[in-house]
Parts: sequence; structure tokens; C-alpha cells
Amino acid sequence: MEIDEEVRRIAENNGFILDSSEHNDMLIGLPYNINFVIRGPLKMFMEDRNMMPEIYPGDMEAMKENRPDFLAFNYYYSESISANPLDDEHVIGDIEFKLLPSFEAGIYKVVKNENLKATLWGWEIDDTGLQCSARLLYDRYRLPLLITECGFGNKEVWPEEGILEDEDRIDYLSRHIRAVKEAINLGVDFIGFCCWSFIDLISGHSGFSKRYGFVYVNRDEHDLKDMARRKKKSFYWYKRVIETNGEEL
Repeated sequence: MEIDEEVRRIAENNGFILDSSEHNDMLIGLPYNINFVIRGPLKMFMEDRNMMPEIYPGDMEAMKENRPDFLAFNYYYSESISANPLDDEHVIGDIEFKLLPSFEAGIYKVVKNENLKATLWGWEIDDTGLQCSARLLYDRYRLPLLITECGFGNKEVWPEEGILEDEDRIDYLSRHIRAVKEAINLGVDFIGFCCWSFIDLISGHSGFSKRYGFVYVNRDEHDLKDMARRKKKSFYWYKRVIETNGEEL
């Protein structure tokens, strides 16, 4: 399906990228700060939201002459959206934030995707979304891509016997690494994939109860215990992924 150019122009002026192909139709939030330094400001989008910075003589030339060498981004989940008509309570420009923007009056609102599984925190697991996003970003900016964070957060308690069998984390990461390999096969230039994270650490939004690591840290939210480090099953799985350069997932 071909996208009408006027629809595409309106979408991009409002901070979105439209993509339609034989395999997927998608709309993703345009990273206006990235666009600013690579292709120039989305002037209408930024001015409408009072986000346009003061630009001094030479600023645009300096950015044009110092183009980034690569594009780095974090990927954990996708979001689905629906239309969000204006009403008596909301006017154009009203934006609601949770972790990320979840609502903009007159444009969109985030809705649950019933076709995807989600983490305990409601983050919808979508490895296909990673592949599509990578293709779209590469097609738009033509810069090598680096994933700086990608991981699975979960509530975990070390068992009395054996090791912690974090199969959900292994499944999540194997699917997302496979999605990167698929994007590479379709022509995307990737220079790296960084898992989040090697060791359990404090989550900025959920404290220590949300664990991401391949290595378990024996403590909880308030009790430091002995802080012992213990290798989860995913540690040995990821060690093998590195040894085989991603051939064994």
C-alpha cells in the first residue's frame, strides 16, 4: 500500500515516521532530537510544542559538518496506538507521560496490543518491532546502528537448590538478537548489540525488585544481605552466544 505524500508530510510534522511495505505497516515516534542533528529540525513539530531551541549563527552549519558516525538506541518493547479525538477536557498540545509519552490530545493514545505478551511491568514483547524499527531508522538516516540497551526485567528469587532458571530472559534475548540478524540480512548495517544487563542493578523506576542481570545479586529492596553474586542460567547461555558469535541462540 502506497502512503499518500500529504499524509506522510502531516505525520512527520507531528513527530512520526510512516512506513508501509509488503510485510508491515507501522507508525513510529520520530526521534526529533536525532533528526535535529542528522537532517535538521522538525520545525513545525517542535514549535507547536515549545521545544524549538534558540539557534545561533553557525549552529546548523556545525551540525551539518559534524554528522554522527553511528546511531545508538535502546529497545525494550513496542507500543500500539489509536486515534485520540479532542474532547472537553483536552486541547491540542496536551501530552501525558508515563515512562514515555502515552497520550497526545488530537493525535494518538497508547493502547494495549492483545496479540503480544507483556512483562510484569506491562512492556509488550515485540522482537518483530525491533527488526522493523531498525530497518526504518537505517533507511531514513543511513548510519550504522548500535543497540545500547535491550533486556528483560523480572521479579526473581534465588531457589534453595540449583540455579535460577531464567528461561523468559533467554527467550526474550534470543528472539531480539535473531531480529537483529534478520535486519542485517535485509541490508541494515549493525555494529553492536549490548544486552541489559550483566548483573542485577537498581532500576531507575522499579528499584531492585526488577532484575535484568545474567548474574544474581543476593539482596532485596531494603535488606543488603550478603550481596553474593550468583550466575543465572542465562549467564551460561549468553557465554555460548558470544563463543559462537551469535550462531547458537
